[in-house]
This record gives sequence, structure tokens and C-alpha cells, in this order.
Amino acid sequence: MRRIACMMFVVLCVMVGSAYALDITRIEINQALGYQKNNNLNFVAGKDTVIRAFLSEAVVVNAAQTWAKVNKDGALVVQLEPKSSDTASNVVDFLCPTRDVCGNWSAGTYTFEVSVNNVVKKEPADGSTNTYVFKERKKVRVLAVPVKANYNDTVMQVSGEAWKTSWNFMSSVYPVAYNAISWTVGQEFDASDSTYNQQTDAGQSNLWNGLNNLMPSHCKANPTAEGCYEMIVGFIPECISEGNGLSTCGYTYTSPSTIVAAKQDNVQSVVAHEIAHTYGVGDTYSGGTFRCSVNPAPDGMKGTDWDTQNQVSCSAGRILYPGSLGSTLIPASQDPYEVNGRGALGDMADYMGSSGSDQKIYWTTQDVYDQLFNQLATVSARSLRADNTQRMIDFSGTISSTGNVVLHPWISFIDTAEVACNTSGDYTLAAVDQSGQVLASQALNVQFWVLTNPPKQIDPAPFNGAMCFPSGTVKFQIRKGSAVLKEVLVSKNAPVITLTDAPTNPQDKYTIKWTASDTDGDNLTYMVEYNDDVSNSDSQWMVLAADLDKTQWEEDFSLLPGSSHAKIRVTVSDGILTGTAESAEFNVPAKGPEVFIEMPEWGISYQEGEDILLQAEAYDLQDEWLADDNLEWISNIGNKSGSMVIGKGTELIVDDLKPGIHTITVRATNSAGKITISNAITLSVGNEIQTPVLNVSVSGSTVTLSWTAIPNAKYKLLYKSDLNADYTSLDVGNLTSLSGALPEGMILYVVVQAYNDNAISNLSNSGYISIPVTYLNVGHLNSDLKLSIPCAQFQGKQYQLILNYSPTSADQTIWRADSTLFKQIQNNPTACLAIGNDLKLNLNAEYGGVVYEFTLNYGENSVDPFVWKMDLNTLKKK
Repeated sequence: MRRIACMMFVVLCVMVGSAYALDITRIEINQALGYQKNNNLNFVAGKDTVIRAFLSEAVVVNAAQTWAKVNKDGALVVQLEPKSSDTASNVVDFLCPTRDVCGNWSAGTYTFEVSVNNVVKKEPADGSTNTYVFKERKKVRVLAVPVKANYNDTVMQVSGEAWKTSWNFMSSVYPVAYNAISWTVGQEFDASDSTYNQQTDAGQSNLWNGLNNLMPSHCKANPTAEGCYEMIVGFIPECISEGNGLSTCGYTYTSPSTIVAAKQDNVQSVVAHEIAHTYGVGDTYSGGTFRCSVNPAPDGMKGTDWDTQNQVSCSAGRILYPGSLGSTLIPASQDPYEVNGRGALGDMADYMGSSGSDQKIYWTTQDVYDQLFNQLATVSARSLRADNTQRMIDFSGTISSTGNVVLHPWISFIDTAEVACNTSGDYTLAAVDQSGQVLASQALNVQFWVLTNPPKQIDPAPFNGAMCFPSGTVKFQIRKGSAVLKEVLVSKNAPVITLTDAPTNPQDKYTIKWTASDTDGDNLTYMVEYNDDVSNSDSQWMVLAADLDKTQWEEDFSLLPGSSHAKIRVTVSDGILTGTAESAEFNVPAKGPEVFIEMPEWGISYQEGEDILLQAEAYDLQDEWLADDNLEWISNIGNKSGSMVIGKGTELIVDDLKPGIHTITVRATNSAGKITISNAITLSVGNEIQTPVLNVSVSGSTVTLSWTAIPNAKYKLLYKSDLNADYTSLDVGNLTSLSGALPEGMILYVVVQAYNDNAISNLSNSGYISIPVTYLNVGHLNSDLKLSIPCAQFQGKQYQLILNYSPTSADQTIWRADSTLFKQIQNNPTACLAIGNDLKLNLNAEYGGVVYEFTLNYGENSVDPFVWKMDLNTLKKK
């Protein structure tokens, strides 16, 4: 008995010793990165935050003895529960179940106290209150518009809804509050005319300028004013083929506009990338525009210097992310963390690097986060009085390297903003009086290169801006140094305008008409604007159309915000001077909101009591993005307290759903009382069912799908043709295989899900289906006749190749593949060309405005295996 008692005493001592050995080694406050640049503690007021306790050993958390206290300015805000986990871990995370519970992390000085299994630690350790200061940062205000785009006279429109919420990644990786990305969804911009051809430098420049014109004139003088945007993002449908195997998926000349391709899996990181450029952040991919002093590219990588445009390499010790991507590595040791999302992340890739196919690998570097934190510092608002008003000019145009200047229509306006009136540079705009004296001047930002991937030289280069328009100005001069490149005369008389047909109670499309005249006989252009509530002093004018040369405009009022105090305004410009006409007030019906469920994904299975993250957004034409109180989450089963309403807000964590299959919707209500119910998602809680394994085989146009059988289960087949779209569901009952023929060019992504009366499985592995085409359209050919084949399918595998026109003196019909660009690819999102054993290439291509059909026969040249020869007998017009 004595021996047993001694043994029990030893075991007890070991257990007690082990318990007291547990230590909280550090407490980390994380809003995107646990370790910031130079160990800075740059925290943002209003930004979602996680408190992390790092332990000396892995333990199973006792929830009753584990908590985190958040104190702000000396007062307790909340005591948080740990993130649920049934396994031992050496890190315990504490998250806010809703933002409101944590006081929305409002500005102030914070201290933290954490207990893990009754082991307590404070941060700061000495109880001081000068370390964790959560500071206000500026809003990032963006106008996002879909673009009806021209690609070598093929007109395409943006499909899907993913672009509308593509700001969510920015909200996670930018140092901004959760509600500080002001993302306004605008109307479609019609760039279908050939002057906007995205396959040409001129077309890209014209689209950039056209988007700039959506910015009200007073915003050019003061981008921070109400109703203004720091950035306009135009979403074109697809990336622009460069004809060399590369594609341009985003570009900008400078503020305020940038263009992004909507149809790409990582569109969110591309949006963040392009907007970061406007805050002085450089590229980190090979051949990009580097800013080594701000965010260095990986050592040894070559690119163009941000300021000098000379070739440069950085040498700050940054490392390349592994694989084929050109991006800086964000090591897991810096504790990258997606708050209210995936949580702790591993090694990640810098979103300022080269765009890839997987959004999930991108995050922010310490360098970029630090630069944005400083650039987004709040600025004290200037007090402006009504008698501070002054006349200004909104100008734009292009300048060639030889000094040729082409002007876009200019507009003069009156505003209280302060603009540059006495600056100069390589290129300058000067306001000149009758005697030739310069009354005001402003440096022009003229860049003969564009930030694409890779950057490229352009000529001519665009310019735009606003400057003061002093009394006595008789002309404006555009100068390079002391040389005058262009003079713009100020007319003696301003044009006049009268509305002849204005809306009174428009429901759908309505044509607004006007007449205008100018005593000086100048050419006139027009801008149409809409104000949805002139009775509200904070309401602003929205540009519907600009640079019109006709005296009417058809507008679809079903796409505009509703109001009983709406007005239309039309401005006429003679190139400098302007006149305006406003309609009487009229009524436009209010619209309901759009609702987007971001998380959870459709068909996920959870354990009973497990934390479930719910994320949704609702956009409203009247109210823009709705606040938390306007979104209700509803389950057909409800929670354990018996409520069908399981929570409110754009983000919340629930852990009390009843076991079973839940059909969940979000009910959004706007200020006009209009209600929209979202599409439903399905998830399972508590009951487990195995996940099937999917197999896909394709033979010609015949597809066979099969999956593993799950006992006592039925199945749903889910499919979509666009990775950014939602799945369409097809119940196939007890079947465990399907087979059938699909049309040429069909692209499908498929998954299978098992279900029974009590539960659903997680989604199976994803399958990819591509039915090759007999003839592939390779688009527009330039004078070099280079052929870009983005996808060729041979013996079930996909390849990418570029064929250069390589005529010889003996044969003018030879093309040769570039062996350095020939590579195998996987899961191409566009149609693939079917290649037989003869390696024959059947193609369609447009040249000189005519579409041709032809065949290239493989040359079977033993000396050069990359040669194809055109069969002239197959060449014909389509």
C-alpha cells in the first residue's frame, strides 16, 4: 500500500508540475500580420482583429478556464471565448462573434489579458497603456463599373457577380477599417465602339479616359470631396491577349482609373494590386515596375525603376515565392492571418507579384502593409467657406513624344476646392492673359509608359487634372519647357442649353433631349448627370454620360437609385466655357438590394457545436452596402434556442445550430423598406456522411462521370462553366455514374455530393471537363501574323504554343512554334483546339477586318520539329 501511495504521489507531482509548466509565451494582436515591418505596431481602428495566445506546449483547451479580456482606454470592452477546438494546440485564438460585441474596435488605446487553462498573462506585461493604439485611417473610395468591351470588333459584356464584391480581399489585406472600402457599383460603361478596341494601345487609352469622365469635374480638384472617388475600376470581361503567350489582366496609366479583367480566378488580388499602385506601391514580378525603397522585389529579379524607368534590381533580401509565380514570399513565420476567415495561413505570395490562377495563395507583405498604413493616414479637413469659391478648369488630352497634342473636351466649373495654381514640370498647363502673362500654371503628369504586366511604352501619353481658371485668362497653353505645344483659346461667350424633353415619372428607358447654341460657333459636347435626391444637401450628381456630340441620351431609370426628388442636369461645353440646364424634380421608384453570401460555401458539413463563420454583403442602389442591422440570417431549422433568425450582420460566428440539414438565406432590408431574400445555401450540422470521390473521363465529345458509392446515400451533381459562378445542382438519385455527349467548346467544373435524410457530405474533389473544338478562333492578327494558341488538346493533355510567321525564299507559308514558350497547361478556362496524331491545326483568324479559315499541316521536319505549313487549298473567308 505504501508503494502504491508513493507512486500516486509521484504521478500527482508530475501532473501538477506539468500543469504549472504551461506558459503563455506571448500574446499577439493580429489584423493581417503578426509581425509587422521593423516590429511596428500599426493598428487600425475598426479593423477586424484576432487575439492569439502562444503557449509553451500544446494543450487541450478547457473553455471554462480560457478567455481573453479586451480593455479600451482603461475600461473592459468584452471577455471573449476561445475559438473552438477538440485537439491539442500550442496557439489559442480569440475572435469576436460579431463586430458589435467588440465595440467595432473603435479608435483608442487597448490592453489585453488572456487566460488559458487558468494560466494568465497581460499585454502589455507592465500594464502600460501606450503600446496598442488603434488609429483611424482614411476611406478608400472606389467606383466599380462593368465595361461592355471591344476586342478586335468582338463585343463582350461582363458576366457573373464576383466583380461586385471583389473589394473583400482589399478589406482583409489593406490597413483599413472593415467599413472603410467605399465601393460604389456603377452602371455599365459602353465601350463597344472600335475606338475602344482593347487589343490596341489607343483603345486602352480611350477606355481609361472614358472612365475618368465618370468622375464629376469638382472631384478632379478635390478627390476627397463628397460624391468623389479616389479610384474608378472598370471591369472588362476578359484578359487582353498580347499575342506572345502573355495576357494583360489589368492596367493603369495613373489615377484616377484602372482597368481589370473580371474573368479571372484571382480578380480580388488584381484589384488590390492595381489600386495599391496609386498609393506608390511597386510590382514584385520579373519585368515589372519596381520601387525598391518601398516594397523591394525579390533579390536578383530585374525590372523597371519606378522613377527613372531604367532597368533595376533590388537587393533588400526579399525571397521569391516557390514555383513559377513571380511574387515575394510572405513566410509563415510572419504569422499571416485571415481574421474571420481561414485563420492562420502558411507561406503566401505577395499580391503585388504576377497574377496566377489561385486567389487563395495571395496575401500582403510587411512592406506593402507599412506603405499603405502611412499613405492612408487621415488628413485634417480644411474648413471651406462659400466665399472661397473659385473658377476651375477640368482638362484632359494626349501628348506624343514629338509634341503633338490632342485635346478631349474641357469643362470649367465653380467649386470651393483648393487646386494647384503655381507649379511647373517637364510639361505644364499655363493660364495666360491678353498681355501674355502667366496667371496660373500646373505641372502635367505625362508618362510614356503604362503599368501593365509587364509595363510597356506608349506614345502618345494621356494627361488629365484640374487647375484654377483665373479671371482675365484668354487662353491656355500646353508647354514642354518653354516651348508652346498647343494653345486653347477661351471664347468670349459661353454656350447656352435648354432641356426640351425631360423625364417626369420614368420607369424604364427614357430619352432625354435638349437644344444648345453658341454665339461663337464653337463645337459643343455634352455631359448628362443624375441626382437621386436634390432635397438632401449631401446628395451628389452622378455622371451618366460624357463627351456626347449628340443632343439626346437614352437612360434606363430601372438601373438608377430611386427617389421622389430626382433631377437630371445636362452641361454643354464649347471646349472651355460651359452652360447647364436642370429638369424639374421627378419620381423614380426605389429598388430592392442585391444580396451576396460569401461564406460558408454551399454544401459544407460541420460538427455539432463547431464555429461556423457566416459572411454576406448586400448592395443597394439607394443605400449602397447595407449595415449589419439590415441583414438577417435565417435557417429553416434554426438554432438550439428555437429561433429561425440565427443572427444579424455582414459577419458573425455561430456555434448553436440544431443538428440536421440547414437551408440558410439572408434577408436584406434597405431604408425604403424594400426586402430581398438571397439565394439559399445548404449546410449540414452534427450528422456525418462520407464524401464521394469523383472520376472524370473524356473521349472525344463523350464525358463519363463516376463516383464512389456511399452506403444509404443519394447524390447531387453540381456544375458550372465559370469558376467565379455558383454551382447549378442536379439531383441524380441513386446513380453513381453518368455518361453523355457535350457540344464542342463546352467547359465544365463538376463536383458530387452525397446526402440522406439527416445529413449532406462535403463536396467531392472537383472535376474538369473540356470538349475540344475542331476549329479554334485565334482572334485578330497583327502585321507580324503571329498566331497565339492558348490551348491545344492532344491525347488528353493541354498545351500552349505560339507560332511565329517564318517565311523562306522558297516558301511563304511557313510558321514556326517558339520552343521557349511551348508548355503543357492544365484546366484551361477557354476552349481547346482538338489535335490529332497528324498534329494538324485548324484555325480561324481575323486580319484586315476579314475572318479567314485555314489549316496548318505539321511539317515533319527532322531538323526542326516545330514547323507548320499552311494548306492554301483550305484558306477561305468565313
